Formats: sequence, structure tokens, C-alpha cells
Amino acid sequence: MTIMGKMLVILNLVAAILVAGFLLFDFATRTNWKQAFEKAQEQTEAARANTAAEKKKSRQLQAKLTLMTTERDQYQTQVAEAKKEYGKKIQDQVSRTTDETNSATKSNKVSEVSTAEAERMQHEIKLRRDEVADRDKTIRTLQEQVKRYVARAVAAENSVNTLKSRLNALLSQVETLGKQLARAQAGGGAQTVVKNGNAKNPPSVFVRGSVTGIVRDKGLVEVSIGSDDGVNENHTLEVYRLKPKPEYLGTIRILDSHHHKAVGRLLKSPAGIRHSAIVKGDEVASKIMSR
Repeated sequence: MTIMGKMLVILNLVAAILVAGFLLFDFATRTNWKQAFEKAQEQTEAARANTAAEKKKSRQLQAKLTLMTTERDQYQTQVAEAKKEYGKKIQDQVSRTTDETNSATKSNKVSEVSTAEAERMQHEIKLRRDEVADRDKTIRTLQEQVKRYVARAVAAENSVNTLKSRLNALLSQVETLGKQLARAQAGGGAQTVVKNGNAKNPPSVFVRGSVTGIVRDKGLVEVSIGSDDGVNENHTLEVYRLKPKPEYLGTIRILDSHHHKAVGRLLKSPAGIRHSAIVKGDEVASKIMSR
């Protein structure tokens, strides 16, 4: 039994004693003690009934108090669990907040570094742009100079072409005059008679050409100059080579002459002297010393 139940029982007992006392007092003071007794008995029964009702009410209150105590315990357990769960959530939130703070700090540092790097790159870009601008200015200056040099070169080339044209005209005149002189000295293209088979008989004008063909089994050599150049039959030409080293190869006597080519035979070399074989591409001239 709880304290509240005990108090209710004591109050009922006190009330019953008071009622009994009043009944006894009334019984003593009244002449009709039987009626008073009956009345007192009724009052006692009423008090007992009231006491029983109070006990029932007390038990109801006790049951309700027990139920409320159980609910309170349940609520306290739920509150404790809620506090525990809430504390865990708070701890997790604190941990997340700490992590986010650290991450934000790192992000701020990275941002500061990135900002510094961006400023450095912008400065470098500005320097590169200035360099490009200077280079463009230099290129424009050089282009202007190149234009002037090209104009001068074109003018010089035109002058050279003009001089070449004049020189070619003069050379053509000289060549024509040389051919005319060779024909005149050769007696109008007649053959020159040579008594000694190995005697030198160069053309009267200096001529120069190259070997264009060889018939080795017959000892014949074809050259790139002919009668239009002043080379006629019985004329002799000296054969030589400049590469890979300068070398004298001998003398050929012209057997047949045409306008722009002639055919000759290699003369015998003096006893004890041997020359390299003549090949296509070797050079010929009327005189070696005149070269």
C-alpha cells in the first residue's frame, strides 16, 4: 500500500472514531438511548459503507497511480533512449561539422593557392602578351625591311638580266665572228693537210667541249663541238679530266666534223707514257694552257 492509501485509511478511521464519539455523546445526552443507539448504529453502518467506498476509491487511485508510474517509467526509458540517440546524433553532427570545417579550411587554403597561381599566370600571360606585341612590332619592322630588300633585289635582278642580255648578245657576236674567222683561216672549210701524224694542229680559235661518246674497239672519240665552232677535219684537241683530280688524257685528231659535233681518233702517246682511258664526260679543248 502506498502512502496516499495509508493516509486515506487513517482519515477514514479518524472519521469513524469521531462519528462514534458523536454518537456516544448523543447517546449520553439523550433520554431515548435506544433510538440514539439505533441512529448511531445507522451512522456507524453509513461510516463503514463510506469507509468501504473510500477504500475502493483508494484502490482505484492506487491502480491508476501504478499505471501512471509504469507510464512514467516507460516515458523515462524513452526519454533516456531519446537522449542517448540525440546525443549520438549531436556527436555525429559535431564530427561532421568538424570534418566540414577542416574540409572548408583545406578548401580555403587550396583556394588561396589557386588564387595566387591564377594571379601568377595572369601576370605571366601579360608578360607573354607584351613579348608577342614586341615580336609583332619587330616582325612588322623586318617585313618592311624585307619589302625594301626585295624591291632592291628585283631592281638588281632586272639590272643583271639586262646585263646578261647585253652580254649574251656580245657573246653571240663574238662567237659568230670567231666562226667566220675559223672558216676563213681554214680555207672555207677545206681539209687541213698534216704531214706528221702526231703533229698538233689545234683550231685557230680557242674552243672547248666534252666527250659525248666512245668506240673503244676502234679508238674513236665523239666530242660536243664541230664545224660551227671552228673544229674541222685534221684539227687536234687536247683531252683532260678535272675530277676527282686533274689529269691529262692525250690528244685526238678530228676525222669527221659536223655542225655541232665531231669524231676523232686518239693519237699514240710518246714511248713510255701511259694515260688513263678516256670516258664519257671528260673535257676537250684546243689548248690546255689557254684554259
